[in-house]
Amino acid sequence: MSEDKGQKPDEKQPDGANDDKLQAEIQNAQKQRQRAQVAEAKLEQIEADAEKARQAKLKEDGEFKTVIDEQNSELEALRKRDATYTAEQKARRELLLDKLSDDDKEIVEDMPLAKLEKYVGKQNTQTGDTPPPRGAHQRGAGSDYPGWSKATTEQRQAHLDSFKR
Repeated sequence: MSEDKGQKPDEKQPDGANDDKLQAEIQNAQKQRQRAQVAEAKLEQIEADAEKARQAKLKEDGEFKTVIDEQNSELEALRKRDATYTAEQKARRELLLDKLSDDDKEIVEDMPLAKLEKYVGKQNTQTGDTPPPRGAHQRGAGSDYPGWSKATTEQRQAHLDSFKR
């Protein structure tokens, strides 16, 4: 192990050395992931080219029925996938529209889903969990306590006593 540089496995290295090793590992992992993505893309391209070549060979050999049957089965699979996707998008749109008022629904009915999600997100942050104004959550708020400057001595004392437990 040439990376140990003479250190025993149970000796601790300074934090800087560990950080350098960590950064090197992160960079190595990123490079490997990028290489894997490039390899996957190349593999997909090779498979697509092979399929095109196979279909071209079938067409040359006059086996149009086989090509048509394969394309029909692929088309059917894509239609099922599209139906599922469309249903999910419609359900998502309805869920988002339920969060809006009727006036807002009229405004956004033709809006694309991505923009609708952003709009609903902004609406929720504007009307979301805003803390109450200062003093509104205190004991005695909303009671008939007139305020410190206008209260009588008895009211002040009762108000102060309401904070004791």
